[in-house]
Amino acid sequence: MADSSTLSSLAASTGSRLPSIYHEAREVMFRAKTAPRADAPVVSRALNRLDTALSSGEPLDREVPRGFYLNILV
Repeated sequence: MADSSTLSSLAASTGSRLPSIYHEAREVMFRAKTAPRADAPVVSRALNRLDTALSSGEPLDREVPRGFYLNILV
């Protein structure tokens, strides 16, 4: 049987850590919302080219080099 003092200290330590974790998650979410999008014209053109290739209805060719359909830095 577990000692009641051990269980209460575990519950207290877990509970005290949660607000800090939630605060960090909220800060990350706020930064993501306010950070400027870095969609350069090169990225937009590459995504449009990929969208065109995918919307053609034909399967993509598998015998092409890596980065043929989409070659961007993330």
